[in-house]
Amino acid sequence: LLALLHTRIAGEETGLLVRLDPGFRRSVRYSPKPGVDKDVIYFLGFPTGGNPAVQKEEIREMRWLPGAEALRLVTYDNDRQVLEGAIAYLGRERKA
Repeated sequence: LLALLHTRIAGEETGLLVRLDPGFRRSVRYSPKPGVDKDVIYFLGFPTGGNPAVQKEEIREMRWLPGAEALRLVTYDNDRQVLEGAIAYLGRERKA
């Protein structure tokens, strides 16, 4: 059920149909303003269809980039750690 919820959210925010990889999951906690804490759970998803369309309230920009190039653009340390983990995970999966 959780995977269904996350694929629906991904579709709403990106316009893409995705297949989630259950082997990768990372959580990040951050504070967007004083007194407010948010938890974000990241998954790897692979597009299976749909038409890219960004939900501007949630996503500023969407691009397909090689991992090293994406790392150069990430501005928050939490996000950089998640992306580094995803790149390492994908590297291990290709070797398996």
